[in-house]
Amino acid sequence: IVGQNDYLYQGSYINEVTGWNFIGEEAMKLNIENIRKVESYLDNQNIFLLTVLAPGKSDYFKEYLPKYYYKKLTSKRNYTAVLKYSAEEKIRILDLNKLFLQMKDTCTYPLFPKQGIHWNFYGVAIATDTIAKYIEVKKNIRLPKISWKMELSPTLRGTDYDLGDLLNIYQILPSDKMAYPNFTISEDSTTTRPRLLVIGDSFYWAIFNEGIFKKVFKNETYYYYSNTIYPKGSTLSDNASDLNIIKEVEKFDVILLLQSSGNYGNPGVNFIQLFNGELKRREDYRIRVNDIIFKNENLLNRTKQIATEKNISQDSAAKIFADNLVDDRFEQISEAKIQMRTNKEWMDDLWKKSNAGNITFEEAMQRDAEWMYDQSFNNKIKDSK
Repeated sequence: IVGQNDYLYQGSYINEVTGWNFIGEEAMKLNIENIRKVESYLDNQNIFLLTVLAPGKSDYFKEYLPKYYYKKLTSKRNYTAVLKYSAEEKIRILDLNKLFLQMKDTCTYPLFPKQGIHWNFYGVAIATDTIAKYIEVKKNIRLPKISWKMELSPTLRGTDYDLGDLLNIYQILPSDKMAYPNFTISEDSTTTRPRLLVIGDSFYWAIFNEGIFKKVFKNETYYYYSNTIYPKGSTLSDNASDLNIIKEVEKFDVILLLQSSGNYGNPGVNFIQLFNGELKRREDYRIRVNDIIFKNENLLNRTKQIATEKNISQDSAAKIFADNLVDDRFEQISEAKIQMRTNKEWMDDLWKKSNAGNITFEEAMQRDAEWMYDQSFNNKIKDSK
């Protein structure tokens, strides 16, 4: 979408500032409540979850929007609702959209390019430095220091001309010089590098590709839209939905949910739904396992044996035994899903089940994997009687 003075925009970001993609108060309230559940769970595991609102060009350069859209600007939108319910639920949230707007009039260089939809590399520098300092304060730690020297260039780099490329025209549109930082990361004996997981949209690509947080943190992993995992090959599957997601997440110290304004209506870009869904399945299966244990004499005797070995009550032993069974189930379900992806016939069958049942491919895969495990487990239970 071509704005005034040839500034370029994308529809999803305009839909945010005009409120056309507003999901509504109740839906947003539920979204933030679900983030609070995940944040509380992770707090108990000593894992720091931070929701980061990356800025939007339609906010930053709203004065160059086409006049038709400019007249439609509203405060009744996902952004204001996210902030409202985040304050009510007291979740940790870092509002970079607000920061960029505050810096706009005093910033030496623009933080968005004229013909690109993503923040430019100077914006990336401001964002990464701000995120790191926020984590330092909240966790009372010292991270490696991010610093940079600036280089001005008339030639756009990275995604700074991504919307211009989509125009598919021969002529390169004129643009302002952009500032490109050359990053330096320094650490000493007082700094620490927590393990980092980022769940985010395309705004994280520039940070990931520049390798900034790879040097500030340890084991940086990126779940693109809560789905594809980067770097490739760093886990047993490159698909987050295949993994025992709770156990995977518990390997990290810091988790960022980073979404730009086009995704303010879906904070966490599907991760919260994925994680809470897995928690719910675990809770449901735990109830089922407890019932199975106390109805099976051999399993009940196993809890007595554990109680004797560990010198604990039988109830405590039953809890340990149930925990092990739950962990085993979800590990084996994950292994089954990974195996399915290597079998073309199986994958084709899953797509047929998805279409026939009007469910997602991931749900069809989940159901097949659960059925396989339950069949095997039930046979073991029958044999133990």
